[in-house]
Amino acid sequence: MDLIIGLDYKFDNAPINLSIDWKPAFAIAGYQGWRGDELALSLRFTF
Repeated sequence: MDLIIGLDYKFDNAPINLSIDWKPAFAIAGYQGWRGDELALSLRFTF
């Protein structure tokens, strides 16, 4: 089972968007258990 949680922020006076995403997971098949180590940081140009 996977879930993606994220935050997004657009700066008012700059063409920049900043976001962070976290993907926690719980594996049942093969029992790998809890995993919460997938994190992504994005900086985007907007127009």
